[in-house]
Parts: sequence; C-alpha cells; structure tokens
Amino acid sequence: MTSKNTLIPVIYYIFHKNIHHSFSQKIEYKNDREIIKKWLHIMLIKRVFGSSADTILSQIRNAFTDDVEKQKVKDDILEFPTSIINSKIKKNTSVSDEFIKELLCTQKDDKYAFSILSLLYPYLDYKNNNFHKDHLHPISVFTNDFIDNLDIDEMKKEEYYQSCVYNSIYNLQMLDANENMSKNDTNLEEWVKTMTKKCNINMFLDNHLIPNVDLSIDNFCNFIDNREKILIAKLKTVLQ
Repeated sequence: MTSKNTLIPVIYYIFHKNIHHSFSQKIEYKNDREIIKKWLHIMLIKRVFGSSADTILSQIRNAFTDDVEKQKVKDDILEFPTSIINSKIKKNTSVSDEFIKELLCTQKDDKYAFSILSLLYPYLDYKNNNFHKDHLHPISVFTNDFIDNLDIDEMKKEEYYQSCVYNSIYNLQMLDANENMSKNDTNLEEWVKTMTKKCNINMFLDNHLIPNVDLSIDNFCNFIDNREKILIAKLKTVLQ
C-alpha cells in the first residue's frame, strides 16, 4: 500500500454497511470485493491521496451518507459506489495518453508497478496465489555488449534498448510464482512455443498481453511498439 488513507473509505463502507463479518470470504460479496480492489489500485496509481487527504476523505464520505452524524450508509447503495465517489472528489482523475505512457515507463521495482500490473491482469487469483513481476524478454540479455553489437540504427538503441523500456511495464507481465521459476531466463520466443504446445496460441497471447509478432530478441523494437498499443488500450478501458 502506497497510501493507507486509500483504505479508509473501504473500511467506512464495510463497517457502516455492517457487512464486515466474513466479507473477505462470502460469495455474495465477491463482486463487491472485485469493485473495491479495482478502485483501490486506480486510486493508488492516480495518487489521489497524495495531498489534501483530509479534504478528499470528507468528499468521499458524502458519497456514502447524507447524515454525517449518524454515518449510516444510504440504503440505495448496494455495492461500493465508485462512480459516486469519483463525482464527489474535487480533483482531476482523468486519464490522458501521456499519463498512460508515463505509467508504462514505471520500473519493475517501483512501488506502483504491482498496482499497474494488477489492473492489466485482473483475472489472476491474487488472494490465494503468489505472483511475481516477470520480464517477458529476460533482462539478462540486455547487456552493454549485446546492445553494442546489435545491427540496428543508433537512434533505435537509444530509444528502445534502455532500462526505462526493457525493465518497465513495457516488458513486464504478472506470473504465478511457480510459472516464473520455471520460465527463469528462457527467451520469450521459446517460452511461448513451450507454453502453447497444448493450448491455443492466440488465446495465450491475449491473456498475457503479448503481441502476435516475431518474438525474437532481434525484433524487440517492433515488439515494444505493438505491445504499447495493447497496454494503452487495456489501461484506457480500466482507468477511464
């Protein structure tokens, strides 16, 4: 958690709706849990609580109740009211292409990387499994000698073969810990071939947000260009 204040509206909602008993386990709250999880990650990524937290929390509380003294959540609120909350926040929460491209440059060990990848891979069972941030093209190949010996334009080396690209969301995915251990430093092209021997390759690529292009390291520039389109489209759908 990069901001503990982000949890306060969630606690307020669960407590005053009186649904805190087994909220994390009951099937009837499954959709509510998914809504809350997505909202939390979006608030963290947009850094909504970075400043004026008290003011923002007061604005959000008005989304839950018309009576601050009684604090009772309005009866017509059946699930965590993200749209109402966003309308109450007097802060720009819009998402531009420039903002998304900045997100894609987020480095693997940055404190926001997990939230970004969680939104890109929402179908994974984060509650019951351990997931790792994994490089698609293994970072081990991006040595100075390797980059110097590439038979490509120097401008492309400067644009693509920098840590801001190969160690960022552009070249990251979320993998189950066991999958990640087995993948290790396997090159992307070989890994995809191995993983799709018994499954549909197009479905596999879609699930992992991998473009259907030549996946050899020599085609890294084209791979990044095509993956950027996929990631931008995905994040636009999630964040807007």
